[in-house]
Amino acid sequence: MIFPTGSRRNIWQAALLIAVFAGLFALYVILEKQIDQANEIRQQSLALSDELRHSSDDLTRMVRSYVATSEEHYKLHYLEILGIRNGSRPRPLRYNDVYWDVVQADDRRPSPYGEAIALMELLRQAGFTKSEFATLAAAKEYSDKLTQTEIVAMDLAERQPARRGEALQMLFDADYHAAKAKIMGSIRAFELMMDQRTLDAVLLAEQKAALVRLIFVAVAISLLSLQYRQFRRERTLLGGSPDDVHRYIAHLGNGDFSIHIPVAAGQEGSVMGRLAATQQRLRQASEEHARLEDELRKLAYYDLLTGAANRRRGEEVLTQEVHRSLRYGVPLTIALLDVDHFKRINDQFGHAEGDAVLRLLCSTLQEHLRASDLLVRWGGEEFLLILPQTHLAGGLAAVDAVRALVAELSCSCGRFTVSVGLAQLAESEDVSRVVQRADAMLYQAKHQGRNRCVADGAVSAPSSAK
Repeated sequence: MIFPTGSRRNIWQAALLIAVFAGLFALYVILEKQIDQANEIRQQSLALSDELRHSSDDLTRMVRSYVATSEEHYKLHYLEILGIRNGSRPRPLRYNDVYWDVVQADDRRPSPYGEAIALMELLRQAGFTKSEFATLAAAKEYSDKLTQTEIVAMDLAERQPARRGEALQMLFDADYHAAKAKIMGSIRAFELMMDQRTLDAVLLAEQKAALVRLIFVAVAISLLSLQYRQFRRERTLLGGSPDDVHRYIAHLGNGDFSIHIPVAAGQEGSVMGRLAATQQRLRQASEEHARLEDELRKLAYYDLLTGAANRRRGEEVLTQEVHRSLRYGVPLTIALLDVDHFKRINDQFGHAEGDAVLRLLCSTLQEHLRASDLLVRWGGEEFLLILPQTHLAGGLAAVDAVRALVAELSCSCGRFTVSVGLAQLAESEDVSRVVQRADAMLYQAKHQGRNRCVADGAVSAPSSAK
């Protein structure tokens, strides 16, 4: 299919806008994922810093509880927390949730264990900046140094129970709190740094996403505008909707040329206008075709000179009437008419006058025959009259009426007469036989002096003109 230049340009523009539209949408999805990733990193970072904070608090709580009560499970929990943080003990699953606060003296754990991995290794894998990692590493170092004080306090309480109060004091004095403050301060500094970085990343991604959304909307409006212009162009080119054009084409394709195709003013050059013009030409061609078919039918079944049915048509109708008469038992009578002394008319007055006699005879008879009767030009000046559902007596009456009409006819050659042979279809008789009998009756009428009707031996009197 070849598109007009304007249509090709619109198609390329639409394809380009759709490609840009799809690219912007993909970029927008990527930016939204970046926002989600930045928020996820922020949550993971907070979880790791919280673990460092919680582990420091859990160590403090366990060492204080052990020094104060000398209950062994506190010391074991203390050592396990250190081992988990340093990677020498397996890490419990969901360790960032509430864990040691719900572990009681029965030592039942709230979640199963996973693999062993040091907290510092998790921090390295988290993708922190150098300054962020250094800040967390400092907090870890402060916490490790504080564990030395805690271990000294536990040893003092174990070896010298009398000095338990002194050991407990080591865990509450100003130095201990200052060390804890360094740990929490480093963690706090890390969280501020990390929070600012991830917030900046989120804001940058959101700004990019907002810009992409604006461009996205602009491209969508451009695409809609292009589609609207294309729609208007198509309506101008088509002169109507595509459905209407398809419907009218379907009508024309099915040979229906009668439907009205509306064409607005100024749209004569559109597809609808051309369809309407084509429909008009096809309608004219169809009418001409019908006229030619009608003429061909007349040539095939009617005599051109007189307008009566020709012999071919007469034989077909007579065959049908004979079949119906024999099948249903209805009467059928036929009559053969012949113009008397027709050769003399042609010789004395010319063939044109002879043709005029035949036309006058046919037109007069056809005006007075029944709708069911048929007048056939059987050949030359001979005519066959088919009288369905008519007995021989009725046929005689009809023929007498015909002869009376003929007796009153006249043309430039004067008056003329006809001879008639009449026969009624007998049981089990065929077409050729009944025609032969009518022809025999016609022969008798001519032999007996013409201007009379003979029907199976019955002879009507000669007609006389008034």
